[in-house]
Amino acid sequence: MIINEKDIVNIRGIKIVRFSRELGLYLVNEKPRPMTSIRHGSVQRDILKGKSLTNVALTHNTSEEMLRKVYAHSSNKNFALQKHIQEHSDYYTRKNKQTA
Repeated sequence: MIINEKDIVNIRGIKIVRFSRELGLYLVNEKPRPMTSIRHGSVQRDILKGKSLTNVALTHNTSEEMLRKVYAHSSNKNFALQKHIQEHSDYYTRKNKQTA
């Protein structure tokens, strides 16, 4: 039996729903929580923890560009920090970190 990508996504979705129900996370105000909201929360947590956008994009199977479009709110200091680090990456080398 060959399993295609659509089947894998469906199986994964079923397991996520089951785990979410078992943990009491699936229902919000007596309505099922969209699976995208769980992903959205995970992306936001990773960004707020200060993980690099590259790492967050790889973990969540998306692009850095999409993360910037969707999550780059002016109130999010981590995006400003990430942009600063990328633009001034020469300053954030290991040698500079040791002397700073």
